[in-house]
Amino acid sequence: MTTNQRPTSKPKVPVKNPPSRISNWSGAFRDVLVASLNKGQFPVAFVLIILGIIFWRMPEKELSVFVFNLLDRFENNYILGWFFFLVSLFGWYFHNRYVVKVHRIEMERNTSEKVDLQNKLLEIAKK
Repeated sequence: MTTNQRPTSKPKVPVKNPPSRISNWSGAFRDVLVASLNKGQFPVAFVLIILGIIFWRMPEKELSVFVFNLLDRFENNYILGWFFFLVSLFGWYFHNRYVVKVHRIEMERNTSEKVDLQNKLLEIAKK
């Protein structure tokens, strides 16, 4: 049996990990953001990043005043619109996860059906 591949005379060199795949916290953070981009969940991640930066930069006394003021506004229904916004944001997030799951299942079904049909065509062609 002959093949069209030429033998290689050079010894194989072990593959090194590229610098972008070094495992550290910045690489993990980047991977999470890239995954959120791929899944369409980047707006949620972006909002959480901005809120995290804002809370990180606030002095402790102002942060406690802010939290108590926020809770007071929730009690007086001044911030009900923001609450519904967050509820709709989380609803969008879970709906997006559901749609991605349904899409993935449908693509797997289409792939298996395509493979079955291709195998049938190969059997017909061999006859």
